[in-house]
Amino acid sequence: MTSVAGRRNMASKLAIALSCGGERGDAMTITVTLTQWDYLRATSAMKYRSAAMKFVSIFFLGVSLLAGVLLLLPLLKPELELPIDSWLLELGLLAGPVFVLGTPLIWLLNIRSALKSNPSASGPQTYQLSEEGVRFSGGLYQTELKWGAITEVVETRDDFLFLTSKRSGYFLPKRALNGPEEVDGVREIVRRGAGGRAVLQSGGV
Repeated sequence: MTSVAGRRNMASKLAIALSCGGERGDAMTITVTLTQWDYLRATSAMKYRSAAMKFVSIFFLGVSLLAGVLLLLPLLKPELELPIDSWLLELGLLAGPVFVLGTPLIWLLNIRSALKSNPSASGPQTYQLSEEGVRFSGGLYQTELKWGAITEVVETRDDFLFLTSKRSGYFLPKRALNGPEEVDGVREIVRRGAGGRAVLQSGGV
């Protein structure tokens, strides 16, 4: 038997209030406090869905790989001369890591700034999912989207992404859901509402 203290600790950890309407899970209301890491994870997932973002990442990583190969050539064959100055190659070697690590850092700094200037974004966030659409609300705002206004719903390992364009939208972290049954409840509502615009996992969390 779970103790009262244990139940309180679990409720505090999940920070969730959930209700389902009807036997088919016609509506769900979920409340969760988002962290900066939730925002960063979801932002990265949305941004990297763009073909342009993927191309730029591959390009910078390719530059680093090429620079590394050229820097190694004189060590393998001392008689070879580098086609360009070594310092340029050293800069190229850093291009990939700087881009891959620096881009999320910039996003994180922007997120921290936004959370400081917008208290409603850092407080409890409420999601209401129904057959009509999705409502997002916080202390100072409320946004309601019909399913037709959502271009795509993508389920990742950690989130449900409700995209309103190719690289932006809203998200619901799976950590706000108490187990596979509630994850499946969200999937069912999304599947009925978004139809062919839903990209969902087959099962589990």
